[in-house]
Amino acid sequence: MSQVLSKLEVQHFIKRKSNPNNHREFFIVLAEEGLTAYQALIEESDEEFVEKHYTDIDLESLLFQSP
Repeated sequence: MSQVLSKLEVQHFIKRKSNPNNHREFFIVLAEEGLTAYQALIEESDEEFVEKHYTDIDLESLLFQSP
């Protein structure tokens, strides 16, 4: 696990922050590059989800039509 974290840190995707209450522990946070990649991934997956599940819906058939 630490090798994976080290690689992500070298690639500037994450940062390790010391736990102020316990210096043997550290927190893992997204670095700017990691945050940018995460946001792009979420945006892309949202678009794929919408395309996969909602493109075949006829919106006009969902509208309330009075008799």
